[in-house]
Amino acid sequence: MNQKSDDREFVDEGFGEVADVFRRHFDENLEVGAAVVAYIGDIKVVDISRGYRDLGRTKPFTSQTPVIVFSSTKGITAIAIHVAISQGLIGYDTPISQVWPNFGDSGKASITLYDTLTHRSGVAIVDDELLSIQDVTNWDKVIAAIERQRPIWEPGSRHGYHMRTFGWIHGELLRRLYSTSVASAISETVTSPLGVSVALEWNDSLEGEIADVVTDPVAADVDQLIEMERSAGLAEVSISAFHGPGRLFAYDQRWNSLAYRSLAMPSSSAMTSALSLAQIYKGGVFGHNGVRLLSDEIVREAIIPRSRGIDEVLGVETAFGMGFALAPMLGESLPASAFGHPGAGGSLGFGDLDARIGFGYAMNRMANALIDDSRSNALAAALYRVLG
Repeated sequence: MNQKSDDREFVDEGFGEVADVFRRHFDENLEVGAAVVAYIGDIKVVDISRGYRDLGRTKPFTSQTPVIVFSSTKGITAIAIHVAISQGLIGYDTPISQVWPNFGDSGKASITLYDTLTHRSGVAIVDDELLSIQDVTNWDKVIAAIERQRPIWEPGSRHGYHMRTFGWIHGELLRRLYSTSVASAISETVTSPLGVSVALEWNDSLEGEIADVVTDPVAADVDQLIEMERSAGLAEVSISAFHGPGRLFAYDQRWNSLAYRSLAMPSSSAMTSALSLAQIYKGGVFGHNGVRLLSDEIVREAIIPRSRGIDEVLGVETAFGMGFALAPMLGESLPASAFGHPGAGGSLGFGDLDARIGFGYAMNRMANALIDDSRSNALAAALYRVLG
C-alpha cells in the first residue's frame, strides 16, 4: 500500500526511513530545496521534495525542478558513450585519434577510449589560455586547446580525475560519431528514447523554473580562493583542475548567471531533475518508457573497477569503471554493484543492476564537498537498509 502526505511526497510502504532521513536534513538546515527519487525495477518507491528553488524562497522545489547537477552530468555522458559502443560505433580499445585525428597531437596518439573513460589518459587539465567564459562557450576553441594539450602524465600509467576534460573529450567523440551537436547526440542516445528531461544547453523554457544555486560565500573571487587553497597545501594540479581553464570556475553563485548556465559542458553543466536522474539509471538497469539503453553484459563490463587508489588530481581515493564512478567515490555506503556519478555540492545519480535501483538526488544548497556528500550518502544508505 502506498502512503502520501501531500502532492510533493510519495513514499511506498516500507520506505519511510528514506523519507525520515530526507526530512531530517531540512530540520538540520542542510537544505534549501531538494528532491530524492528511487525506483526498484519498474516501481517508483520514493518521490519526495521539499523547500524552495529560488534565492527568495518563494517557489517550491519539486522532483521535476531542473538544477545544475555538476559532475552528475558525467554519468549521463558515459551512458551516451556506452550506447555508441552497443551500436558498434566505437570500442574501448579504439584510439581516440581514429575518430578525432587531431586529438593525437602533442603526445596523445596512443590514448584510447579505455584511457579517457577511466581517467587514465593524462589529459586531466587544459592549460591553454582560455581566459573568458566566451572562450569556454566556443566549442571549437576548447577542442583546439585539447588538441594542443600534452598529457600531464604518461597515458595509462596512473589515474586522476578529468574534471572538465572528461566532458569535452567524450562530447567531441559523440559529436563526430553522430554527426551532430553534443546536446543533440546525448538527446538522441539517452534522453529522447527515455522521455526524460535533460538540458545540456540553455533554453528559454528553463527561465523561472531552474533552481538557483545556493552557496555560503568563502572568497571574494577565484584568485582569493586559490590563495586559500595553496595556503592549505592543495596541489597545483588540483587547483588547475578545480578552477581551470582560465581560473573561471568555482562552485558558487556565478552558476546562476546566464553565461554559466549556457556553457553546455558534458562534464558538469546538465540541468536536470532528481526524477530524470532516477529514470535515466532505471533506463540503464531495468528499462524506462519501454526502452532499455544498456544490456546486462555492457553494464557489468562497465562497472568493473579499472582505476582505484589515490587520485593524482583529487589527492584522495577514487574508483572508476568505464566512465562511471564507483564506491567509495560514488558514496561510501554503496555496494560494488552500484554505478553512476556524484556532482559537486551533493547531487547524485546511480543505478544498481543487482538491486535494480534507479536513484536520483538533486538539491540547490551546495555542500562543501566535491564527492561523497553526507546527504546523498545518508539517503542511499537508508534505501539499502530498507532493501536489506
